[in-house]
Amino acid sequence: MRKRVAAPLFALLSITLLGIGWVLAFVFQSGAQREAAASAPQPHPVTSQVFRGTLEQTMSARADVGREVNERLPLPHVDDTSVITRRTISAGDDVQAGSPLLEINGRPLFVFAGAFPFYRDLEPGMDGPDVAQLQSALSASGHPVSVDGRLGSETVAAVTALYSAAGYNPPSVSTPAPVEQGIAPSEMGSATHSLPSPTLRIPQSELLVVSQTPCYLVEAPALGQVVTPETTVTLEYGKVVAVAEIAAAAGGRLEQGMAVHLDDGRGEKLLGEVASVGDVATVPPDSSKAPAAGRVESNGSSASSALRLVFSGADGGSLPEKWLHTNVLAVISIRLVATDSLIVASIAVVPNGNGPPVVYKRLSDGSFRAVDVKEEAVFEGKSAIRPVSEGQIDAGDVVRVG
Repeated sequence: MRKRVAAPLFALLSITLLGIGWVLAFVFQSGAQREAAASAPQPHPVTSQVFRGTLEQTMSARADVGREVNERLPLPHVDDTSVITRRTISAGDDVQAGSPLLEINGRPLFVFAGAFPFYRDLEPGMDGPDVAQLQSALSASGHPVSVDGRLGSETVAAVTALYSAAGYNPPSVSTPAPVEQGIAPSEMGSATHSLPSPTLRIPQSELLVVSQTPCYLVEAPALGQVVTPETTVTLEYGKVVAVAEIAAAAGGRLEQGMAVHLDDGRGEKLLGEVASVGDVATVPPDSSKAPAAGRVESNGSSASSALRLVFSGADGGSLPEKWLHTNVLAVISIRLVATDSLIVASIAVVPNGNGPPVVYKRLSDGSFRAVDVKEEAVFEGKSAIRPVSEGQIDAGDVVRVG
């Protein structure tokens, strides 16, 4: 009886263990087993879209926006203790001819355009090129005088008006009043006759000469700062341009006048041009001027490792003032290969024996039809094409590329 019961139980247990083994074998398949069991997916063609545009060789660079010329000038050192007592103009403001830029020890520092710094204090009766430069500067600042190189009464009146308009007393020194010969001091009718009289004296320390006006303040010493021989003020002038530096090896084909697309990264783009191409200038640490952005200077080396590119607006115009002191993307158009053309990936254009090449255009049902085309230009993996039969393919169509 026991033998008859054990036999079915043993058979049932064997079947159960065998089933568990099959399940475990299925669950714990190796990668190779699963790859072998999987069926290959149905292949789909690789496609790309046709677009209409320009096929051109370009170069991109980041460019800093500023004015053409940046000028760093030392401040005059009045005496042993010279302190900035007032800042009359803020960074970014324009500086007009004859306007006070700063106040040092309670006295104004006027800005004038000129060819050289003033080299002496000026008084009535003096003459020379510095007097003529002062007269030209006074005229430019709205106080017209004759430019004759002699500091006479007309120039004295103009200087007095300049200081008064800025809210300062004209600078002067005291000189003893002349005493009539033959009159004893006891015979002089009033003590006031012997008082010294003020005489105009224009200190060179109150006149700062820049290359041109108007200019714009970039940086000035802070209120309360002690002025030393190393203290400077930085000004800039000229139109707004963008300046980039690139490796010299990359700029072999760059030329002045090339078109450049400028993007401020905030949604505004404009078309400009390459204003100049030149070696990066070497500027000595004590130089008062940075290289002119619009007039790139050579550092004298025939093997410069970098090029300085200057970009202006179209036709040499100024870039927007609101771009000042920002960084923009410049894309230079080096060579125009094709314009207003249908552009496709070059691998989509298939040779067709003795006939014209073809592209395979996708139809509405998903199939592809060969379209005869003329390949007009090829550049950097893109082709400019034109259908042999007008209207057979257009921008927005999809073609097979693989």
